[in-house]
Amino acid sequence: MLFLLARLLQEENVVALQTGNDSVILFDRHGVHQHGATLHAIELPHGAWALSDSHGTDEINPCPAFQFSDAHLVHTGPPGNYWKGWMSHLAGIRFLMDVWPAEELKKLLYVG
Repeated sequence: MLFLLARLLQEENVVALQTGNDSVILFDRHGVHQHGATLHAIELPHGAWALSDSHGTDEINPCPAFQFSDAHLVHTGPPGNYWKGWMSHLAGIRFLMDVWPAEELKKLLYVG
């Protein structure tokens, strides 16, 4: 998720990062701003990226602000069947991948 965040910011995309059950950080041309994660707390522009990670949180779904937005939603989480519930309400594609070895991640981060 951090690699994707860094890459999207490098390309000057609008990015919203869910940082907990009730908080979203928005990166845009106006700077960095914290918002609530409820349905009407933030309106993401068309083409924005919404990044959500359920590792280490009680919430297993993307926040409501992301679920009903027009943003490109990327949600990561541990293996399991919980994703079936929210995927039934959202159009999406499921990708499974192994964790990258530390050496490979280091090489990716230092590519210019």
